[in-house]
Amino acid sequence: MPSISHQRESRIFQQGKGHNGNSSRRSRITRELCVGCILFLPERLEGNESVRCILDTCCCNKSELDKEGYNHYVVILDVFQSDDGEIRCYIAKLTSKKGTTRYPIDRIKISQTFLASPPNEDTGLFLENGGMPRQSYISLSHVFQISPFVLRSNKPAYNTRLTEQSYKYLMLRLGLEAAVYEDTNIVKQSGATIRSVSKPTIHEDLVNFTELGLWIGSGILEFGRRGLRFLGFG
Repeated sequence: MPSISHQRESRIFQQGKGHNGNSSRRSRITRELCVGCILFLPERLEGNESVRCILDTCCCNKSELDKEGYNHYVVILDVFQSDDGEIRCYIAKLTSKKGTTRYPIDRIKISQTFLASPPNEDTGLFLENGGMPRQSYISLSHVFQISPFVLRSNKPAYNTRLTEQSYKYLMLRLGLEAAVYEDTNIVKQSGATIRSVSKPTIHEDLVNFTELGLWIGSGILEFGRRGLRFLGFG
């Protein structure tokens, strides 16, 4: 599965578009939305963009989220500002279905009670705040990209949120790189930090030009604090 690379971050308080009420809601969501939050994805409205799986290993060839995938809770896996300036997020769907022996569902449960032990396959994931109305599971089969402004919550987004350990364990199970998990109290006070995808990550030790698509002749170079290093031919 692909990793979600983490790049330059900045605090963004987007004013949004449209009428004042809609602008206010967009601004509130932008300020509150952070990884691990659980919100509701309502029924798809006519004209809304399609929502597709982003995983290269998707068993359904990066299928579109079907009608039954709406009217469900979803968990926020990452939030970012794309090159066109729009804020996007990656989500995984919640389900109450357990599956059967014949038709198993690849999912992990959200525990209804908090335990001191780290999250695992048996204990499930834990919530830092809030609770679910029924026993819920997070589907591990698909990860979708969506506009956060179609999501709904009648309370601050961070009021129902996975713990940091649970979020990181979920991303590990999905085969994705975890984003920065901001302290909920800091988000409440200062607003969420949203990363930008317009700038590549500059690692402390090395910048791998292979990832940036820079090829010198037929060879690949790495540039680090101690200079260039030849990695070989592509």
